[in-house]
Amino acid sequence: MDKQPSFNSEELTVYAIDNNELSKDIPYYSTFLTEDELLKSGKYLKQTDQERSVVARGILRIIIARYIGVKPKDVMFEIGVNKKPRILGNNKLEFNVSHSGNRILIAVHAGGIGIDVEKIVPDFEFNDILLTSFSDEEKVFIKNNTDPVQTFYTLWTRKEALVKATAKGIDDDFQLIPSIEGIHSLKSSLIGSENNWNITSLRMDKNYVFSLAYISDKIMENINLYKVDSCFYA
Repeated sequence: MDKQPSFNSEELTVYAIDNNELSKDIPYYSTFLTEDELLKSGKYLKQTDQERSVVARGILRIIIARYIGVKPKDVMFEIGVNKKPRILGNNKLEFNVSHSGNRILIAVHAGGIGIDVEKIVPDFEFNDILLTSFSDEEKVFIKNNTDPVQTFYTLWTRKEALVKATAKGIDDDFQLIPSIEGIHSLKSSLIGSENNWNITSLRMDKNYVFSLAYISDKIMENINLYKVDSCFYA
């Protein structure tokens, strides 16, 4: 992991957050969240979900503020294509957020970007999902792997990352969304973009897997992974 983020929009950077470690900073993050953001966070039934929402939104504001050179409270968002949030007044820098368990991940890239993280459940029964959401090639790839559960999660997060990149969502075409690592040229009718999409996966630790989908004609050799800690302030 990088010790310090560069906040360079030409790079692809993932910010990894442990909600358990940063929940103590919620009073600070709350100071620059909008009233609407605080109301949405308060609608979650579980306190842990409320805390995660505030932490994720607060750190997202700090990160975006450093990229565009404003204060966190002055970052403004709007709803873009397929209701995907984007930065108001900035058509280049994109972001995507995902969470699972106590992990929150934020990906930032100068172009289309999607990210998905999942906490691995070792005894998860995934066979029914294979029937409806994976191609024949992917089914064979998962079943023939030495660790089919981990492989399932890896391919699933790649599919999720790709549909999150365009906010298309899971639908009847989900089995057609590619999940084999590499560059894929997709029809606009499938994903809403005819760009070349690169999908790849990384591991933070043995309990989580996450994947990225980003617009690029070549594979990025270096994807920055930065662990956000309690010293990460505006």
